[in-house]
Amino acid sequence: MPDLWSELLTCLDLRQRPTSPASGATETRPATDGRRRETLTVYEGPSQRLDHGWLYGGQLLAQIVRAAMCACPAKAVESLHVVFAHEGKGDSPVFHIVQRRHEGRSFAALTVTARQKRDVVATAVTPPSPTTEWTPPWTRIAGRTVTTPREAPIGSSSGQPAA
Repeated sequence: MPDLWSELLTCLDLRQRPTSPASGATETRPATDGRRRETLTVYEGPSQRLDHGWLYGGQLLAQIVRAAMCACPAKAVESLHVVFAHEGKGDSPVFHIVQRRHEGRSFAALTVTARQKRDVVATAVTPPSPTTEWTPPWTRIAGRTVTTPREAPIGSSSGQPAA
């Protein structure tokens, strides 16, 4: 019996297609503010071959998130809205077309279209935001650094000094 977890993780190894822009030469179009930006990136991912022959929805979701992360590596996917438009086949690769609607300092807006052959399998919209490590609000209180919540003065959990 094959190891399904290993196969599923292998499906997350997306390859950027040669039809999409390479790292040095990007396909661009003018933005409304005069800047130029990259518009489309295409990734190919394998399908996990399951006994029933259909594409596993969890694999498709994971590949969509991975494609968004590859397209905007400085940002993290925190929310995702997906419409599964058509059933997918387990014997065909999935092509993920990532279109940047907006990419700024604080967030990006991406549309990811998952296709197999001529069918759109799913369409996803995600707003990735910057990847930063979460800092608890009690780490800097009243001008001093505290290492645990117990060192924080009572009533100052929001970072404001106690009255």
